[in-house]
Amino acid sequence: MQAREKMNILVMGSLSSGSSALHDLLREYDNIYCVPGEFDDFRVPGLVADQLNRQSALDHPNRIAEAVREAKTGWRLFYGLVPGRVWDDRLNYRLLFYLDRLMNFPHEKGAREGIIHKARRILSLRYTKQKMRTIRLNQLYLLDKLNKSLMADIPFEEKRYLARKWVQQVAGIWTREKEMALFDQPLLTGPRNLAWTEVFKPFKLIHVIREPKDQLADMIRRGVHTDPFRTPVMTYTVDNLASIYGTERKGMIRFNVDAMKARNEWLDYLEGSLPRDQLLIIDFEGLVNMSDQYKATVEKFLGVDPGHHTREKRYFDPGISWGNTGIYKKYLGESDLCDMAPLERWYLEKKSNLKLN
Repeated sequence: MQAREKMNILVMGSLSSGSSALHDLLREYDNIYCVPGEFDDFRVPGLVADQLNRQSALDHPNRIAEAVREAKTGWRLFYGLVPGRVWDDRLNYRLLFYLDRLMNFPHEKGAREGIIHKARRILSLRYTKQKMRTIRLNQLYLLDKLNKSLMADIPFEEKRYLARKWVQQVAGIWTREKEMALFDQPLLTGPRNLAWTEVFKPFKLIHVIREPKDQLADMIRRGVHTDPFRTPVMTYTVDNLASIYGTERKGMIRFNVDAMKARNEWLDYLEGSLPRDQLLIIDFEGLVNMSDQYKATVEKFLGVDPGHHTREKRYFDPGISWGNTGIYKKYLGESDLCDMAPLERWYLEKKSNLKLN
């Protein structure tokens, strides 16, 4: 009997939109497993998404083998060789220290249990670290295996079918007994094609929007609003961007505002292309200010029983997240606010049309 396909939850949001708050909320459900990290294996230019579309494949040569090689090297270094080896040795030393104390020293009441707890915690860390390394390397193996098919002379429809099987395999190695797999930021915003809908089927996509003034202010607070302008290496991209926007603050703000507009247009495209039962749009402010109502909306959309919310406030605390609203007053001037007027109108209209329980 063939195993039932897992439901794929796709969490999306443009830069600093607050989608991490939704991600944290969904981590608290015992029947949802969040695939670690952002799902770059699919969306990064030159990787899987571009190889499934005839037009994008022309301008984005296949870089999957290169990406797999670099990722394997990084994970082996971090989890298996130089720094990982030092980390393992430190854990082994601490484990032997606690076991020696346990076996050779008298203990006051309760001390023995404390030592056993510490030893178990170290063993758990070692197990988790090894498990993460093994699963991620297995994920890279699956990506490398898929790449052989993507490079073959077969129809794009067949490539998309094989990519769908690949997504289910990735979900399976991470989630196993879980009913749903969450992929964080799996899509590149902008491309006007829906090939990915076949790859992630069955899926539910939730897109988080945010008050644009706070969104831009958060970029400034984190210092990412100057990327890629501040790179010390001159490339065609940097030269072209500097020619269009300049390198002063106003130009970089304008660049980010234009990028936000483009992402909003992409969301409008999705809203007009996907069925309502596959796309849910929520706003960050509502998620943290009316968390119970929004949680019920998300649960209904995903078909998740509230009883599966077994780790409430372990990762998502609405009170803490609420502190990230209204921050634009610290970072934006009058000139910045004027440039953002179209974004503000788009956000208010979109928010007024949200469908909540």
